[in-house]
Amino acid sequence: MTDLIGLYNDELTRVLNRLAPLKTRTITYRIDSEWYNDAIRNAKQQRRRAERKWRSSNLQVDREVFIQQRDNVNQMIEEAKRNHYRGQVNGCKDSKQLFKIVNKLLGKKTEAVLPTKIFADCLAQRFNDFFIEKILKIRESIPPCDNPTPAGFSVLCAMSSFSQVSVDYVSRLISSASNKSCDLDPMPTELIKMGAQHIAPVITRIINLSLSQGTFPSELKTAVVRPSLKKPRLDAEELANYRPIANLPFISKLIEKTAAAQLNDYLSANELLEENQSAYRANHSTETALLHVYDDIIRSIGDQKAVLFVMIDLSAAFDTIDTEILQRTLQQLGIRDTAADWFQSYMQHRMQCVKIGNEKSTSSELTQGVPQGSVLGPILFTLYMTSLGRVLRHHGIRYHCYADDTQLWLPFAPHQITDAIRSMESCLNDVQRWMFHFKLKMNCLKTEYMVIATPRMARDHDLLRAISVCGAEIEPSSPTVRNLGITMAADLSLDAHVSSLSRVCFAQLRNISRIKRYLDQATLEKVVHTFVTSKLDYCNSLLLGAPTKVMARVQRIQNAAARLVTGTPIHDHITPVLRELHWLPVEKRVMYKVLLLVFKIIHRTSPSYLNVLTTRDAILCRPLRQSNSNMLNVAFTSSSFVYNRSFTFAAPRIWNTLPLYLRCCDDLNVFKARLKTFLF
Repeated sequence: MTDLIGLYNDELTRVLNRLAPLKTRTITYRIDSEWYNDAIRNAKQQRRRAERKWRSSNLQVDREVFIQQRDNVNQMIEEAKRNHYRGQVNGCKDSKQLFKIVNKLLGKKTEAVLPTKIFADCLAQRFNDFFIEKILKIRESIPPCDNPTPAGFSVLCAMSSFSQVSVDYVSRLISSASNKSCDLDPMPTELIKMGAQHIAPVITRIINLSLSQGTFPSELKTAVVRPSLKKPRLDAEELANYRPIANLPFISKLIEKTAAAQLNDYLSANELLEENQSAYRANHSTETALLHVYDDIIRSIGDQKAVLFVMIDLSAAFDTIDTEILQRTLQQLGIRDTAADWFQSYMQHRMQCVKIGNEKSTSSELTQGVPQGSVLGPILFTLYMTSLGRVLRHHGIRYHCYADDTQLWLPFAPHQITDAIRSMESCLNDVQRWMFHFKLKMNCLKTEYMVIATPRMARDHDLLRAISVCGAEIEPSSPTVRNLGITMAADLSLDAHVSSLSRVCFAQLRNISRIKRYLDQATLEKVVHTFVTSKLDYCNSLLLGAPTKVMARVQRIQNAAARLVTGTPIHDHITPVLRELHWLPVEKRVMYKVLLLVFKIIHRTSPSYLNVLTTRDAILCRPLRQSNSNMLNVAFTSSSFVYNRSFTFAAPRIWNTLPLYLRCCDDLNVFKARLKTFLF
């Protein structure tokens, strides 16, 4: 297999050098814009001649000729820009590409942010040394565990080997891959995709040899790391504010995708995945995770209970994974024989180097962790965290995970705050000990904790108390915390979230208005959907049952977007405009999302933790009336807050109001089309 990969790299490099040899050219920094053409260049020359003639003659007729030629040039430039950017926006294949085009129109710089106080010739090496030393320091700060290793688990199923893949399967993998290339690739990915029919048989042979022999090619274990600033607001001079994003060779990703697909099939078929883990899984998302958390907390508040809510933060979670413990975890999940050998080969002797510009650091070996830019890395991390759920269930703590973001909550009667804190502290201390065993580190400085309660509970009881985790005191957070992109308030009000949403959306609308003249209405609508509507729709199921004033604030954002797209004056009625654009109002968009989730629950394509929230009425198998078929049980609650805002109570009620032809629909795409028509 090593000889085959060497032959693959050598032949592609030879072909590329023969057909497109590398040439050095000296170019000027002033480059014509992409929309600039010969017609504009000739028109500008005529404008300059007309101006010189007018300046020399000082005649009114020459001045009018110059003004006409000037206006003609300006009109040609505007028309060229419009045609160019319309074509680029309409040709965008993903939102990332559209963001780049719009940022270019707005004049925003898209260059990577890097430290400026470190010399460029040693910056790559400094980053590489820092990333390696950071992991070593975290591992050294984890105390040794005297207690026995937590008991493992065993399964009755097994995955002993991988299945061989066909050339057609690999061709589809190549065609669906992004055009992103690695510096270690012998040829750009875009060219490989163009010649996929000729290269696919060779790549198929490499993949099948790797999977059948249980070895991952050592030539593909080196990653080129690009430092990425974690958040735009952080200090760019601090190396600690950067995360390493690994870029791997193209064939490495194809092998990983093949192995990941078969691993996921095995785990899903045998129900081995953690139920309350929503990352990197089909039909799971941040919205389903937050809906699960919110629904449980809302029902607890309706039962006159407060809730202790903790969000655990881990330090460099992906980079500190112990590969030996991960290998044992895979064996406990039934990964054996050749499959186990392949994963062991995949994780061992991995290398990384940092590249910034033309400067590259020396390669360093990684003794632990999984690459953050890899295909298998995130999946292996979620499997690594599998046994944490048993620790949390032992303490009776409710929890949900999204990758390394772990949320814990504990409902309690307000007068039992002391006992609740003691239970949460006991659980967190056990979680800390579990992390010591698994070589992970809880970051107490970034771990957030808040008490969720009604204003009356907060007024009548002293609920703001600190909790202690292994000697570290964690104070209650401010009235709001940021949770998976949503601003979560201590009283479960949505005002803070809507305020944050309004700031972001109106800022985007102001930016889009600056480039509106370059776009026609269809293209402008596409840009608005990407930058604004997507934010309105993100986790909008949490707005179910929100107060009228909250929904009105969100509706104002959509109204402003519609006025921008159509040019409607501010005093004109907006309802006909929304109908003309075929945009559902915000409240009905929320209903649309909720009903889609209920449809998936009924047809068992939603996460299992949502399936228990809404169940089909078994008594209605033989309904007395045809109109009552496919209806859901609606539980009783005396709390109007729970009745309106809880997904468990409100979603079945909304579903039952649908006409029979919608409730009996079995095809998702047909249901979506009919539902939107019905809501209109």
